[in-house]
Amino acid sequence: MDKNFIISFSSGKDSILSLYKMIKNGYKPVRLLTTISGKEKRSLFHGVNVNLLENVSEALDIPLVVVDASGPPYGKAFETELRKAKNDGINLCAFGDIDIIEHQNWGKDRCKAANIDCIWPLWNENRISLVREFVALGFKAKIKILNTRHLSEQYLAQDITNSLIDEFVAIGLDPSAESGEFHTFVYDGPIFKHKVDFKISDIHRIGDYSMLDFLV
Repeated sequence: MDKNFIISFSSGKDSILSLYKMIKNGYKPVRLLTTISGKEKRSLFHGVNVNLLENVSEALDIPLVVVDASGPPYGKAFETELRKAKNDGINLCAFGDIDIIEHQNWGKDRCKAANIDCIWPLWNENRISLVREFVALGFKAKIKILNTRHLSEQYLAQDITNSLIDEFVAIGLDPSAESGEFHTFVYDGPIFKHKVDFKISDIHRIGDYSMLDFLV
């Protein structure tokens, strides 16, 4: 069985945990596939700039491939990169979604169009257990962006810890943030060659979302 894979990569906790589980199951990561906005050169949803993503790529020792969403529609651009991977002998794409079927269906459709297999290492696992596993393994992640309808800005830049998980559970917030309550940036952990250094800059506010700049 071919063990090489590409992963849909956000630099967030679920993406990293999926990558970790794939590696532990004997698969070999060949590429990190991240979609960015064309103008700002930041990853979609998590808002991580390309320079910092490249530093993450170096720390993980896995090449980074970016999908520029400013040209063709997002899905078509993603399929194009999957086809390139397929042509290079990569036959499997991993995703970090947990249980939202619309997200899984989107990934399945992209992979079907590119004639590449797909896998979800976290699928249907308990949400809270996955976050606790992430912490127990020694990964380090900060909250980078949050939806202010669910959380106040005081949580920006906080590290994901068991005490923070307990706090979220107590207030009725899903600590996995599977529905987009917040997004994280992972900067260290057992599959990193070294910690990713970065500076924390200004808060940007767009609608219901508040986002920090993490800079190289």
